[in-house]
Amino acid sequence: MDSLNRFISKYSFLQVLGGFIMGFIAPIMYVVLREKGFELIEIAFLIIVSTITTIILEVPCGVLSDKIGRKILFLLGQSCFLLFCLGMFLTDSLVIMFLAMLLAGLSTAMISGTLDALFVDTINDQNKSPEFLQQSIAKVGLYQMLGLLGGALMSGMFVNNHISWLEVNGFEKNYGIVVLLLPIHMLVTLFLIKEVNRSKPETAHEGLVTMFYNAMSQLSIKPTLKILMISSAVGALAFISFEKFWQIKLMDFLDDEEMRWIFGVLFSASLLISAIGQGLSSSLCRLFKNNYVHVMVLIRILQGSLFILMYIIDELLGFICIFILIFLVSALSNSPVLTLFHYEIKNTERSTMLSFRSVFIQIGATIGILIAALISQYSSLEFAFILSGLVYFGSISMMFFPDIRALGVKLSRQE
Repeated sequence: MDSLNRFISKYSFLQVLGGFIMGFIAPIMYVVLREKGFELIEIAFLIIVSTITTIILEVPCGVLSDKIGRKILFLLGQSCFLLFCLGMFLTDSLVIMFLAMLLAGLSTAMISGTLDALFVDTINDQNKSPEFLQQSIAKVGLYQMLGLLGGALMSGMFVNNHISWLEVNGFEKNYGIVVLLLPIHMLVTLFLIKEVNRSKPETAHEGLVTMFYNAMSQLSIKPTLKILMISSAVGALAFISFEKFWQIKLMDFLDDEEMRWIFGVLFSASLLISAIGQGLSSSLCRLFKNNYVHVMVLIRILQGSLFILMYIIDELLGFICIFILIFLVSALSNSPVLTLFHYEIKNTERSTMLSFRSVFIQIGATIGILIAALISQYSSLEFAFILSGLVYFGSISMMFFPDIRALGVKLSRQE
């Protein structure tokens, strides 16, 4: 037990450091691309390149992780991410940024779930109690959130300070710092984290075929599952305009360069607000007698209204208030959606169906970012927000499909 606790402590430290690195650059990534002189349509193109790369490679990389080991694939993914950060730090060439975004997408596919799987493997190898696993996951998740918050706050401090030896001003220098931190994170992973021996699938090809066959058969026989996945994709399509472009919208309100610290503060606030929203979601569900479908109808109405207000708002304080409410309402939706989703899938196919749900969401987000960028380029960013609001209102109709309504009533009665 002592060895397991030591492993959890080491892994928690790794999560803090990894969270700090991501928090240090996440609030300013798209602003950096804007500062490099890229148009919104070019930024959208770069984002789509990264997303499509991840969509294509996510499942093959998962199989590769099972075949060659979690840790080695994670380190390869971090190496790709290091090259991406070098590109963000050093160049303003669209061609090189295209290659960097390919590496970013590959990195995401390689890293996604690898260390988490390694963590669960180790816990289950030494303690098979589900309660202990849940508590351990919650603990390391908290440490990762603290790392993200710390990185985001430090990001806000660094943007207004000149570092002579980096020879770069503005937001790009944050990527220079991350280029130095990533090798440390990789070395910590290499020497502190030990991977347990696991049984491996006979062939990667057989695993892929089985996964797709089982998932597609479930989608074909369960209309509720199909509707829920499409609904999640539509929600991602609507939300992505705000998630990717709020930084650019905020820039319109900042005439004073000394106010740039606000990017890191707002990103940190979004993490805290999301945590609060998760905590309040159970109380909201109880108000609706745990009919999660009714909860989702309310949430889509609120999100649509907030995006319409984002179209109208023309001053900083109003933007901050709507920013807070959008993240709060979005966090409220997470547990009701997943409760409906998990009730409709088998335990033996849960990971597979979650992978498919992830692909649905990424496809919706890709379409949404393309639409938002085109509207922003040829009309205005504000009009992209109002269109997102209308998409939210339109998506409410899916909650009134007979199968979905019946599912909501069924779960409410069980509660």
